[in-house]
Amino acid sequence: MQRLLIPLFVFVAFCMPAVLLAQIPQEISVPPGPFKYPKEQAVSSPDMMCNNAGTYTYVQFFGNSNDTSLPQIFLCANDSFQLRFNGDADLSGDPQPGTPPGLAFGFYECPPTIMGDNLQAIGAIPGPGDPCVLNVPPSANGLYITPGTGINGTTSFFNSGSLISTFGLGQPVSIFYAPITLDEIIPPAGFESAVVGSPPGPCVNVNISQAFEVIYLNPITQQGIVNNYFG
Repeated sequence: MQRLLIPLFVFVAFCMPAVLLAQIPQEISVPPGPFKYPKEQAVSSPDMMCNNAGTYTYVQFFGNSNDTSLPQIFLCANDSFQLRFNGDADLSGDPQPGTPPGLAFGFYECPPTIMGDNLQAIGAIPGPGDPCVLNVPPSANGLYITPGTGINGTTSFFNSGSLISTFGLGQPVSIFYAPITLDEIIPPAGFESAVVGSPPGPCVNVNISQAFEVIYLNPITQQGIVNNYFG
């Protein structure tokens, strides 16, 4: 369930018009199935991680919001900001070295708690996955991500209204993001299997300590205002 932030004082406190941008969540790609998954999927400890999603730097904000610092940022209509990965990720667990691995940000409805170490432990399909994975409407492969990028890549976050329509049913919506490792960043970005028939994403990490929240707001509108001038 998404958090819907409706009160008018939030709109007034943080928003003014800005420049139009757009943002669309990506479905992760996985190889053709079927896959043979373990019956029980244990969550690994930090000492057992085979990849590390690394950290990022806040680069720049564009727009008119008055609340623009992480880990919680409000985006008025058409506001945007950029984050740049710091190049400190470890992608040595890539199951198919012939394709370029990289990073993205996973979509969550609350602060993520599962760091890995594989896709089954994180995604909603086949589950159990992280209970905070954003999955309404359901993702075809169990996880939404931003477009994949390299370990020094820059990712932009926009409020064009599309995420409000998709995840908030037209109301302001809160989305949490966290860095995640990818096996393949050439579109469609996603995860690969070590051998045919084995589960995709055998070595995946989410840096839950770097999670942050973006609150997407609708534009301010005024209704029922009539100006009458007499004599």
